[in-house]
Amino acid sequence: MVDSALRNAVAFLCLAGPTFAQAAPPTPVKTAAVHAESTQARLALTGELRARSRARVAAIEGGRVESIHFDEAQPIRAGETLVTIDGRRLRNELAQAEAELAVRQAQLAIERATEATARQDLAAYRAAEAARKGSVADMTLRRSERDAGVAAARVLVAERELARSETAIERLRIAIGDLVVTAPFDGVVLERLVEPGEWLAPGAAVAVLVSRGTLEAWVEVPESASANALRKTADLAVRIDALDLTLTPLEVRAVPDVDPRSRRFRLIATLEPGDAELLPGMSVTAEIPTGAPQPMLRVPTDALVRDAGGDFVWLAASRPDGTTMAMPVTVRLRFKRGAHAFVDAPGLSDGARVVVEGNERLRPMTIITALDAAPGGTERR
Repeated sequence: MVDSALRNAVAFLCLAGPTFAQAAPPTPVKTAAVHAESTQARLALTGELRARSRARVAAIEGGRVESIHFDEAQPIRAGETLVTIDGRRLRNELAQAEAELAVRQAQLAIERATEATARQDLAAYRAAEAARKGSVADMTLRRSERDAGVAAARVLVAERELARSETAIERLRIAIGDLVVTAPFDGVVLERLVEPGEWLAPGAAVAVLVSRGTLEAWVEVPESASANALRKTADLAVRIDALDLTLTPLEVRAVPDVDPRSRRFRLIATLEPGDAELLPGMSVTAEIPTGAPQPMLRVPTDALVRDAGGDFVWLAASRPDGTTMAMPVTVRLRFKRGAHAFVDAPGLSDGARVVVEGNERLRPMTIITALDAAPGGTERR
């Protein structure tokens, strides 16, 4: 490859005449046309794909791992069992608590019966005293009132004890239910963090789970571009570099906080992958229109070649002797959109043809046979 400083000299030699032509047979290549058009420049923002939900699923209760019901990379439905913890100790405690509850219920029945008898006795004494003044001793009446009050208090204590037993049983039943660790959402298991027979502390993670389906592209935006980024989110296009795929977000939202060190804030674009095999962690490039439309040259992305001097294309240049020669022309890449790149290049003009297939084996002053390429250029695999 040649650097940018040599390309102009090479271009001159390419057009100087047949004296410099190579004696080798012409190299067959495919070419595509350069088009001039007015378009908006686009700001390229880098980022990555993230799952909408990612969790280290944890056990609420501690205990020995009894069984594991999943493997790495296995799809999981929300509510599906991941891990079962040994529950013999808690079930024993539950049986004991239920027996204590039965005792509390019987004790409450006794106290209520005692209270009813005490109230009946008190009512009888009061009725007799009302019928004939002085028929009931004052001490006897006061003792009956005390007994009725104590009986009522004992009923209240028994009711509270019964409620406490019922609460303890409910807590134990919840704890037993928590011995089964389930998936909080539909997803895929990324990592298994436990093995059968291990002891889990309360709150220990058992698996790493990521959601399936809708993904989010997180990109960083310079604060200097905040006005365009926030005003033109509807025009945002997200390109998944590894798949050469561009998607239109379902929704775009901004995190209203600028990092004090990088002077950037984040945009989050919600993407529906459809049939595309999108994975969390893939790199993405998001593009936002900036400024007013301006004239640019559109070339197929397959025409771009890069070396130490920067980006350039091979121009299919006609020579005075009727042959066609590959001439390197330096370009300034403005942005990419799908299969096309928008560039500034003084050495190119509307209608010129550039090499889109076979350019990886070209050298300056190579005589070429230009073949017609598919509209918009072809993709090298």
